[in-house]
Amino acid sequence: MTTPPKQGERHTLQKDIKGKKITYYWCPPHRDGKGLWVQHKKSECRLSKDKQQDKKNDKAPPTLQANVAIDDDEDDFVQG
Repeated sequence: MTTPPKQGERHTLQKDIKGKKITYYWCPPHRDGKGLWVQHKKSECRLSKDKQQDKKNDKAPPTLQANVAIDDDEDDFVQG
């Protein structure tokens, strides 16, 4: 369901699917900002810019660690 609600229309839909009433919400962050009818509220969306910004701020910058042991002991070298 990708058709957005028209100006003044509700941003929730109720569908009867297999005897169950399912509520769908219009969520603009989906489909690269084009929006999509989904089963979560806009405020709960993981794709919202506010939440993505929070995630970016929470992440530590990536670091690299060298896990190499260097053996400086030349006595171990055996000549044949």
